[in-house]
Amino acid sequence: MNYTDVLTQDEINYLKQKGYSEQELQNATNTAMQKSNNQKIDPRTIASNTMYSGASQDNIAKIQLLFHDLLEKMEHFLRGDQIKFVNNQKIWTTPENPDDRRFNEKGVNEIMRILVMYLNPNTILSNYDEKRINYILYSVGCELNDLIYLKYDAWGWNTQEKRDEYGMVVQQILDVLESAYLRALHGLERKSLRETTQISYNDTQQNQPGININAGQQLKERSFLNPKRWLSGKNY
Repeated sequence: MNYTDVLTQDEINYLKQKGYSEQELQNATNTAMQKSNNQKIDPRTIASNTMYSGASQDNIAKIQLLFHDLLEKMEHFLRGDQIKFVNNQKIWTTPENPDDRRFNEKGVNEIMRILVMYLNPNTILSNYDEKRINYILYSVGCELNDLIYLKYDAWGWNTQEKRDEYGMVVQQILDVLESAYLRALHGLERKSLRETTQISYNDTQQNQPGININAGQQLKERSFLNPKRWLSGKNY
């Protein structure tokens, strides 16, 4: 499978801007697909569809850079959804009674619109120091706190029981944002991704049977269409 089948064009452009070549993206995809084919998928890991559901095929770049799964869980959290298992499949169910929902649709959409601006590759691949991270989280926390307070009625917080959750909801959102920004502390996530990609590439080359990765010049001199060119240590 080509990496273009599992990454959107925007994701590809972004990764290339960060210095990743097409070969590195393809190597990561090949490794992930190989591992996926050797593993059984637990249907309980498949969540119901939301606006932030991820693709069915993963690769190393997606695992580290994309936030589909996290954003999906955040959306369910804001809705007040509950997990149920039906025929061994994980299903998120929304309470039928509006009073049992944490936010209404308008509130969920507005908060998610804010979160996607912070939970993205641009955040974790940045290079922040501790002072800057603390400032960002403090500013976001203050603004989010005020916003929810001012939007009580419009976002469906029409009961005292919901308003009692106010402080915990803001705290949980900030904890998620903090975890994302700490990945960018001193550019550690960027360094980690490059190391992971390189290790994946080396493992892929070493695990392919019949390929001598040290015989580069010898292989170049053989015909590309001759399948025996992939056999190491022999001259054809």
